[in-house]
Amino acid sequence: MRTTVLLNFLTLSGLISILLSAPSCTSDNIEDKYGPGSACDTAAVTFSQDIKTIIGQNCEMCHNGNSASGGLNLAGHENIQNSALSGSLMDRVERPMSDPLSMPPAGPLSDCDQKNSWLGLTKVLQIINGMKALLSILTLVSCLSLSGQQFLTRQGILTFDAGSPLEDIRAISNSATAVYDAKDGKLGVQVLMTSFEFRRALMQEHFNENYVESELYPKAVFKGEYKDGRAVGTLNIHGVSKDVNVPATLVKDDDAVRLKASFAVTIEDFGVAIPRAVANKIDPQAKITVDCTLQAR
Repeated sequence: MRTTVLLNFLTLSGLISILLSAPSCTSDNIEDKYGPGSACDTAAVTFSQDIKTIIGQNCEMCHNGNSASGGLNLAGHENIQNSALSGSLMDRVERPMSDPLSMPPAGPLSDCDQKNSWLGLTKVLQIINGMKALLSILTLVSCLSLSGQQFLTRQGILTFDAGSPLEDIRAISNSATAVYDAKDGKLGVQVLMTSFEFRRALMQEHFNENYVESELYPKAVFKGEYKDGRAVGTLNIHGVSKDVNVPATLVKDDDAVRLKASFAVTIEDFGVAIPRAVANKIDPQAKITVDCTLQAR
């Protein structure tokens, strides 16, 4: 018993070290983003002193509460965080003024405000994404009670396709977490719903706010096992769990394994309602693909 506890502790400690030492993939170099020549101080941008003020002065008058313009609610830290994670906030700010979706409507933010907004949100996202990645891995490891040779990734690729001839509704996430235990075949995969990137920011916003409700149900999780060319277990989406048994391949190569799967889910089985007004644009059978290369740990 003590040996098992120690092994689990060492595994979790190793994962924490990997996450804390990994370099960020998001640059916070202002001049790379906006060019040289800034006259404003971007060395100590904070949410409370900078981001909140910029949003309050330029955006919050229209984008607040249940009747927020365009469904984009920027009232408070949590709403701004969600809009930043979905990409919809900076997408609107950085559009050219000729674009009808460009914000704010009175004119673009000052060069200094744009730089401060971008830097502040980048720092916030780095912290949020780092903590979510850590919690995702720790949750999967602890839930699966891994015991044998373990393989792990937090850069798995998942695609979602619910498109039709009338509408292209495809999205991709490059940050799925997957864990596999080679000894007993236990397998876990999870993905943050806000990590799916769509072709249009507005589509991504509707996906998170109106359909999967990612604020309430932030992730999709599969927990089960790989056996005889099948992934068998429980899939939880939108707070609803369903037993699944889908074809999959898992090929070992030196110190890595590659997991691939392709299957369909009925959207309404997971409590996601499709409005009648757009029912002809959305395929009720969403196609999911999984492609993860897991490294030995």
